[in-house]
Amino acid sequence: MNQAHFNRQTLDHASSYYVDDVTRTDVIRVALDMRDALPEANCILFLLGLPGLIFYGGDFWNVLCSFAATDHRNATLGDALRWDKVGACQYGKFASVLVGRQCIWLTIGNDLTGTDALGVYTLTFTFQLGRFDTWLWCKFLYRVGLTCYVLRVMWRAYYRHCLHLARTLATHGLQRRPTRGTSFEVVIGDPTALILLDPIVSTAFTLDIWFSMEYMGIAMVRATQFVDLYTLFLAFMYFSRTVWFAYLALALTSRSLKRYHKEHWFVEVDPTIVAVCVAVYAIPVDYLQANTVIVYVYYYLFRLPSSADMQDHQVDVLFGCVLLTLLIAAIPILFGFARTHCRRATPSVPYASLDYNSVKNRLLYKLMRSITLRRGLVDESGGSLYAAFARDARYKMHPTTSLRSVDCFVLTKRRGRTTHLKRLSLLSSLDRMASDPNVAISVATSATADRTFAELVAHDSSFQLALGAVPSPWCS
Repeated sequence: MNQAHFNRQTLDHASSYYVDDVTRTDVIRVALDMRDALPEANCILFLLGLPGLIFYGGDFWNVLCSFAATDHRNATLGDALRWDKVGACQYGKFASVLVGRQCIWLTIGNDLTGTDALGVYTLTFTFQLGRFDTWLWCKFLYRVGLTCYVLRVMWRAYYRHCLHLARTLATHGLQRRPTRGTSFEVVIGDPTALILLDPIVSTAFTLDIWFSMEYMGIAMVRATQFVDLYTLFLAFMYFSRTVWFAYLALALTSRSLKRYHKEHWFVEVDPTIVAVCVAVYAIPVDYLQANTVIVYVYYYLFRLPSSADMQDHQVDVLFGCVLLTLLIAAIPILFGFARTHCRRATPSVPYASLDYNSVKNRLLYKLMRSITLRRGLVDESGGSLYAAFARDARYKMHPTTSLRSVDCFVLTKRRGRTTHLKRLSLLSSLDRMASDPNVAISVATSATADRTFAELVAHDSSFQLALGAVPSPWCS
């Protein structure tokens, strides 16, 4: 059926990459000029660079290795016709579940130019996705449920505290006796880091990627070609989803470091930088995996889940996906552990400053002129938790991920002019180490009457949490 639908007559001559939305099939064609090619005994040297190589099963290798080992230099028309429309098809599976079908075949002549010459052939590779209407509805409901859960986490972990902050400021201000004519403006932070650190959320999104493995497969095929740049861009965007592998690794590593009290082994990473690095890393790595001898590894991994009598007729990508997951998950983990061996300079930016933030938030604050403050024009205070984090990483509740972007900033204004900037952090990001009396953060026995929010006060060898006049989840 594929040869009847996708051939020289039905496809544009100049199109080496074609997507048929009706049959959900990607078609890649490449011309093979064998007129001066010596018979190739080492088959992998011939296969490298061919479309969809990473998914070639045993039948594909048998056909193409036999073709490569044949001398085509003085081929007659009869010799060439022996290879015309010769090919193979196989099933693509994930954990024994059918997700697609791939085919390859050879035709004589160059179908991309519409010319015929002895010794020149066209290799066509097709990747057809199956139709799983019921499964798509299941995934839709799964994602609706996941979205509802994420919204619940965002509210419980962050936005309800922001609402409490606004109400507290409206009632009490930053000081118990605010100056007449004073108003406050709250710059709410970004709760993304808190969401990413929820292992349930990260696990659910990782499973969602695995549940869509057929699309991961077609994205990998698209990522290994550079002929159709728009298709390559779509693959790039789709592969950016794999950042959830990295976020899950960070969430689990954070739990492990806290459990075994090894927080100092890891230097926290910026979630935005992780997302950018994974997006940039994914495409080159996928290309190298599919176009170098590393393809041998995937060839054998894709055979393992299948029975011996089916290994040549199908590929099961289960173990290959596990390997890809581990490769991406390792990026921030290796980086965080490696940075502990690098000399770290004392931050030159005050903890209270807007500039002491994640990359994304710094850029956003620069763009928002209303809150872009020149240092020195206003007083800045707050951020006392970061002094504790700098002294001892065990005070971090989440040692793998920077939570600076979560902080809120309160701008005190008088007659429309900003006079003070207060940084507020969530107390939930602080581990008071109550189980270790040597480093435990004590709590002041009485609240401070002239300050609304709590503050972490540094002493020579310890810290004390000075409570504010109003119970609050925020600390200045």
